[in-house]
Amino acid sequence: MDISFITPCYNSKSTLERLISSFKLQKGDNELLLVVDPSDDGTYEYLTEISKDDKRIRPIFNENRLGIMSSRLKGIEEAKGSYIAFADADDFLDERFAEVMLSNIKKYNADAIDCSFYIKRGDKPSKKNLLSWRFKLMDSYEANKNLLKDFYIRGFLWNKMFKKEVVKPPYIKLDIFEDLAFVFSIFDKCKTIIHIKDPLYHYVKGISNSATSKKDPNRALLHLVSFLSIHRYALEKEDKKLLKIVNKSYFRSKLSLLYDISRSRKDGLSNKDAKLIKSYLKLMKGDKPIDLNGNKGFEKLLGASLVKS
Repeated sequence: MDISFITPCYNSKSTLERLISSFKLQKGDNELLLVVDPSDDGTYEYLTEISKDDKRIRPIFNENRLGIMSSRLKGIEEAKGSYIAFADADDFLDERFAEVMLSNIKKYNADAIDCSFYIKRGDKPSKKNLLSWRFKLMDSYEANKNLLKDFYIRGFLWNKMFKKEVVKPPYIKLDIFEDLAFVFSIFDKCKTIIHIKDPLYHYVKGISNSATSKKDPNRALLHLVSFLSIHRYALEKEDKKLLKIVNKSYFRSKLSLLYDISRSRKDGLSNKDAKLIKSYLKLMKGDKPIDLNGNKGFEKLLGASLVKS
């Protein structure tokens, strides 16, 4: 089998038809794994019925609410494809996604491939992401450097495809900003990564129940955890070149975090916690491993979002 597409679902019935239709247009021997958290909108019944007529569509039903990252990991365990790709339940694939991604990753014998994408808002036509403008062949260091710059290599999972063997569990389990740390750790396991300028995925913005669109006072905190986990990963690898790349990304990370703090404060984050989050970002400039699980003040602030590595 070629590609296993993995999609976490929770109350996703209203958008899944568009995603499934786009999957059916893909060329090749592929499968779509839909990992479903307990829902009350008919998602379970809809997928049970639709999968009867197409065995490439494989619903996996969770007994309890797992969340986005744990559902993805469950999908990876069940995947039969040689390559892993991800799609969000409220987005959809360009009809050329599988064909173009697969041909390029094989042509360059790469471990991972990143593509451009379209952004769709409401009923308006999709528009191409203008930050992506060239082909790029990279090793793991250059790919992670560009990833942390957040320029044409963006920190999303859904516009990437990986050889199955390089996809390993991440350090953290979050519902937003989980992609960045996960992609960073996967890229580090790759010898060759390519970026292509073809827009092959439609990212739909403005869906009210999506993880990144809904109001969340913890947004800045979860983004901070992602940054600190990347820093800890580089330190524990004892790779000076990788750590230098992470340290140089500090100011870019700080700008992103300040933006998220402003959003989180509108959603209810207290001034006290906002200051605490800013103070913890400075840990990224240290040269000792950060034991997030052992820091009582941080654990109290974060609650149950951390998982041990």
